[in-house]
Amino acid sequence: MFWLTIENGWYLDSWLNEEISGKESLLMDQISNILQMHPIIYKLCPPNSPVVLVHWRFLYMLLSKLTFEDQVEFKTMYIYDYNILDINMLADAHFHLDQTLKRSHLTEFWEVCDNKKLPIAIAINNCCFSKLPSSHEIDSLHKQDDRLYFSIGAHPRFANKNSTKIEDYVSTIVQNPNVVGIGEIGLDFTASSPQQQQSQISLIKILLELAVQNQQTIVVHCRDTEGQSDAFQQLLSVFKISVPKFHPIHFHCFTYSTRLMYLWIQNFPNSCFGITSIHFSSKFHESHIHFLYHVNPHQLVVESDSPYLGSSSSSVQSLVEKMAKLRSVPLSQLLTTIYFTTKKLYGIQ
Repeated sequence: MFWLTIENGWYLDSWLNEEISGKESLLMDQISNILQMHPIIYKLCPPNSPVVLVHWRFLYMLLSKLTFEDQVEFKTMYIYDYNILDINMLADAHFHLDQTLKRSHLTEFWEVCDNKKLPIAIAINNCCFSKLPSSHEIDSLHKQDDRLYFSIGAHPRFANKNSTKIEDYVSTIVQNPNVVGIGEIGLDFTASSPQQQQSQISLIKILLELAVQNQQTIVVHCRDTEGQSDAFQQLLSVFKISVPKFHPIHFHCFTYSTRLMYLWIQNFPNSCFGITSIHFSSKFHESHIHFLYHVNPHQLVVESDSPYLGSSSSSVQSLVEKMAKLRSVPLSQLLTTIYFTTKKLYGIQ
């Protein structure tokens, strides 16, 4: 039986004479063997022993010292095997298949992928415009190419359409197992009248209720006129009323400030933020640079937004390469992190 040794100020009254249980002792022995640490000496300070991995009081105290930003990073941090990277580790979290095929004069998703670069392993086809696929069409497309998954919604600019028809369609289509998200949905105040803005708010409330009921990942579209955040603040208010705190959310093409990113995370910590070619364009705002430096890589997904901002494979790889260079991290590490983050966000096995 072991006893905790407290030194150099790591001290809590409740720890005095705290005895390590037999199970904790056994677990520490096993960890020590894995790490090939011999002989085994268990001390809390300096924190060089496996005991810090198994004693919750020590971890609790360490976590209490973290800033809010560090706590967010800790909660969303996962350990991946970066050695398993192969040519199938690229994920496009947001593109529009129908429009991509139409503009490229192609007929199949695989034709869109540039095989000279890393091919796409996962692609989320975002269906949110006037023509929405049937359940049969979704099944057929996924059967042809099992990399394809679907998010179904209504772009804010179609908010004046028949909301009852959209509600009926979405409530039925979400039962399809290849549908992994609802969206993009949200608010767009860039070119809308006050009446149109109210229609957008009414529609998103309906679709958020469906997303929550069906435990579907929400894909957010939010746009303001430059320098403004009215749509963001309105959207946050609606979400705080309609969406549980830990619901999975994909904030498509996040172009707001780092401060607003943290404000969103504080209310919805299971959110991920999409980056697109806009973040690396010639109109690269200083706020975008700051955001890219500070966004947690475990809350990051990349989007081609094809055909509007790039092609499905080449642009996605280029985005990850630029992000890895900006953050000074190995490309393979960032690719793997984004791949698993995308899978987790959308519940893809």
